Amino acid sequence: MSLTEPELSQRALKLFEAALDEPEDTRADWVARATSGDEALKAKVQSLIEADRRASQMLPTGGLMPDAGPAPPERVGRYKIVRSLGGGGMGETFLAQRDDGLFEHEVAIKFVRPSRMAETARVLFDRERRALAKLSHRHIAQLFDGGVAENGAPYLVMEYVRGAPIDEVVRSKSAREIATLVSDVCDAVQYAHQNLIVHADLKPSNILVNQAGDAKVIDFGVARLLSEVESGETLHPFTPGFASPEREAGAAPTPADDVFALGALLRELAGDGAPEELAEIAARASAVDVAARYPSAAALRDDLRAWLETRPLAARAGDNRKSVV
Repeated sequence: MSLTEPELSQRALKLFEAALDEPEDTRADWVARATSGDEALKAKVQSLIEADRRASQMLPTGGLMPDAGPAPPERVGRYKIVRSLGGGGMGETFLAQRDDGLFEHEVAIKFVRPSRMAETARVLFDRERRALAKLSHRHIAQLFDGGVAENGAPYLVMEYVRGAPIDEVVRSKSAREIATLVSDVCDAVQYAHQNLIVHADLKPSNILVNQAGDAKVIDFGVARLLSEVESGETLHPFTPGFASPEREAGAAPTPADDVFALGALLRELAGDGAPEELAEIAARASAVDVAARYPSAAALRDDLRAWLETRPLAARAGDNRKSVV
């Protein structure tokens, strides 16, 4: 059965991101093996790699290729780059310090791989980052600024969260503590949805727990404004295991996809020994059928809080009532 164009693009995008982690001299062979004789898929992956190569050659620094090592500018505006905080297919994030003498301030600066931004996305970039900067929530890492660096790389200046990924933190946590953390994340996601913004890539590495024990959702900078999303407009990256079936099939991100990811997150954090009712909540949130999921992140949050307070669950009752904040 042949793939539709969106399905082909999504599969190619996943393989492209994985291919970037392979040594350049063996990358072509890796792509050939990974595409298993599918010439259309192979050609799509190779075109993405070639576009990335051309973009890197256009940059004075040599680009942001993972195998070549990060090459950010020494500073961005009033901030001096200090060190790398990590990276992936979308780009690289660095710790930076304000050094204009007015006051001390640390931020995280994410440089977006130029080839990952289609022309339509570049047109919307300034408008999107201004909208994202308006998000102000206790459990969302604040976006302060953004723009395009002198080397041509788009960047986002974000709150630097001193903490660890949520999946590392909960290893020593009880089921109740896990449910509380996920409930706080749901509250943050619901707030973003009310502002017409989806995260589109919720996963443990994008949710940090700071030194005060608060969950902080990061990387809302790769989300798209709901009002601007059109299926097939551009490629929407996702993480297997946390992406809904419709995302994996090539659909553009929606709030229902974030709900699915929250359910997958809860299931992974709670583990096989999760209390029965908590497992039911995770199962409903990550249902394959969109109509069977919680209708909103708020509804999922409310059931988690009901479980914490030993009240009846909507998941068990099959209640599809929408939650309001």
